[in-house]
Amino acid sequence: MSAGRTVAAARVIVAAWEYASPLTDLASVAAEALESACLLQDPELARELVALRARVAELEAAPTLIYRAEHPESGLTLGTYATEQTAMDHCLALAYREGATGLVAWVPDDGSKFSPMELTFFDLKHVDGDDASAQTCTGYIVTPLEIDASYDEEGDE
Repeated sequence: MSAGRTVAAARVIVAAWEYASPLTDLASVAAEALESACLLQDPELARELVALRARVAELEAAPTLIYRAEHPESGLTLGTYATEQTAMDHCLALAYREGATGLVAWVPDDGSKFSPMELTFFDLKHVDGDDASAQTCTGYIVTPLEIDASYDEEGDE
């Protein structure tokens, strides 16, 4: 308990004792006064509160990823989504609407964590001269974007 809460609790107890009957249990009077002043917490609730505060601090400090679905060749940004799957679903729906068929693959630009991925279809029925399936790049791209939790003033330099 902080010094401020301790002082507040002591004042509540002293005030309650001043008005208590001489025959009452002073400990009970003190406990009731603290409860009325919302200075008591259930131990389980207190543990939950500590855990929740730790989780909030963790979430506030963690960078957040969002996912942009787009078709840059046509200048279209389709949307920005909280999950990668939702962004992919948007691209897939449009590609299917345009008649795309075949085995679906998301091909990364490179191996990095923030690499854009392009929606690609492989036609297993038509094989080119190297016995590889025909590949159709759709131009639909999902790009992971990191959102900073705070502004870094020195990061601009």
